[in-house]
Amino acid sequence: MPERRSSNKPLPFLGIFTVVAFLALAVAFPLIKPLAWSILLSFSIYPIFEKMRVGPFRGRSEAFSSAAATGLIVLFALLPCLFAVVIALREGARLHGLVLEVLAVMESSGEGALATLLPEAVVEHIRPWMTRYPAIREWIRETAALGAAEAVSVAGDAVLFLYYISIITVSCFFLIRDGRYIVAYLMEIVPLPVDQVLPFFEKGKKTLQAVVYGVLLTALAQGLAGGLGWLIAGLPNSVLFGALMAFFALIPFLGTAFVWIPGAFYLFASSDWAGG
Repeated sequence: MPERRSSNKPLPFLGIFTVVAFLALAVAFPLIKPLAWSILLSFSIYPIFEKMRVGPFRGRSEAFSSAAATGLIVLFALLPCLFAVVIALREGARLHGLVLEVLAVMESSGEGALATLLPEAVVEHIRPWMTRYPAIREWIRETAALGAAEAVSVAGDAVLFLYYISIITVSCFFLIRDGRYIVAYLMEIVPLPVDQVLPFFEKGKKTLQAVVYGVLLTALAQGLAGGLGWLIAGLPNSVLFGALMAFFALIPFLGTAFVWIPGAFYLFASSDWAGG
């Protein structure tokens, strides 16, 4: 029986490996954002999981404690976000219907329908300009139509958000349950002397805890203060917009100003100088 000849040509292997790596990257790339949030949330809740495992849930399986910790994440982090998405969908549908109605009225009666979208003080200022420059009226009509289309596109984003929530929930469960095994494996493969591995990870853990907890607590404080200010100014949905301020406080270069500046402009436009 003739012996099988071994091939030393690396090109076929490299070609197949490149294709497989590209396909794996294409599949994994959309999951980077939800997995990053899963790591952040799991790291934040892990001390509570440890207390559950050695405390009230002692003697039970680790999966039970991990499920309880994941439930806390869903209850205090994911459900409020889902509530905000539901409200955004409802308001988007309402805005879509209102804009379509206003566009229909504008086709027949001109700019008079703007009073249903903008404060009367703003309408009084822009009405002479619309009479003098008809292009402004056309620009307002196109902007309103674009806003209606964007309101409809929120539904597609909501479906994607629900998909992200499912990915975050499942991955949080496994990251919490097997987190210490993952860290132990990382400690084995880190190219450091044995006596330096544990101090390195302990210092990294303390640094991450200080950063994560500091950022989260600061964002919560800013959201609470912003929600109270929203309520005092007389603007609607103070709880929702306070939660949005807390969320945007986590995003660099945006912060709470991304929410409260439009609210302040609305108060100024409606001649509420005290609230603005």
